[in-house]
Amino acid sequence: MDVERRLRLLSLLHYVYGVFISLAGTALLVVVLIGVFMHSDLMADEAGSDMPRWLGAGMQVFGWAVFLLVETVGVLNIISGSLLSRRRGRTFSIAVAILDCFNIPLGLLMGIFTLVTLFDRRTEDAYGLTAAAR
Repeated sequence: MDVERRLRLLSLLHYVYGVFISLAGTALLVVVLIGVFMHSDLMADEAGSDMPRWLGAGMQVFGWAVFLLVETVGVLNIISGSLLSRRRGRTFSIAVAILDCFNIPLGLLMGIFTLVTLFDRRTEDAYGLTAAAR
């Protein structure tokens, strides 16, 4: 597979993966909603128990934190796809690929494919890197 075709495929995969991750991140809002429900007065009245209110607040904070983290990874992948299509931001795409490797199994495959592609000499030539920059 030639370098230009490989970079176009990689750019498309980053777009698709970024959108997929962002959509999956919205599912995490269910944790936030459960936390809101647990923290509400309705839950305390209906349960008739001494459920600690901090538990619901903790779930809300946890849900929002994980949601923001996942959405950030999704947006970074979309930005990386844009940069790959314009043959710019190679270092940024490498950093995103390393971050993707922590998301097993799809992110790991995506990260490895990105790293192998971006460290290929022909790809470096497509980015216009000189021998001194290597």
